[in-house]
Amino acid sequence: SPHGPRAVGIPSEWAGQLQGPSVAHVVVVEADGSRKLPFKAPRIPREPVVPAEADVVAVVVGLDCLGTALEETYVCRADVVAEITSSKHGDIVVPEMVGKVLGSA
Repeated sequence: SPHGPRAVGIPSEWAGQLQGPSVAHVVVVEADGSRKLPFKAPRIPREPVVPAEADVVAVVVGLDCLGTALEETYVCRADVVAEITSSKHGDIVVPEMVGKVLGSA
């Protein structure tokens, strides 16, 4: 990847096969990376890929994105965030912006 080394994922159907008394009681799956940035908008409907067997989904946003500029330097897919939130490139990331993105998925 142009953003550095990446882990190779497993097929999504494997997650359900790994969970069980003989292998693991809990399986944690990172469904969508953000190039090590604190905030990202998914490209819906193909992201994030969540295994069908998932019981719990935790959405994570780094609060250090607040107060930064809506630019690729600080926000993964700043263009998608701008589209979802009706913002412009360079606007300051505020809690309402994060809420709109989280509510869009």
